[in-house]
Amino acid sequence: MRLRLPLTIEDRTGYQRTSSRHWNTGANPSDGCNMRMEVLIAEAAQAPEVGPGRTLIGGLWRIYYDERDVPPARWRA
Repeated sequence: MRLRLPLTIEDRTGYQRTSSRHWNTGANPSDGCNMRMEVLIAEAAQAPEVGPGRTLIGGLWRIYYDERDVPPARWRA
């Protein structure tokens, strides 16, 4: 038996990004990586390199739901 999720239009009524701090200084404020970067590094199948300007260069991420790889990208802090 396969369950299907209902599809609907996204509703962001009341959403304000400024209402919460999404990306803080991370676990180690001295390394220059925010929480977003730390999660990307931690969940990478192949770890990216932290380049100049706190960019993430390279790396590979695995999508577990459809078993595909996400190719390297350049991520800025």
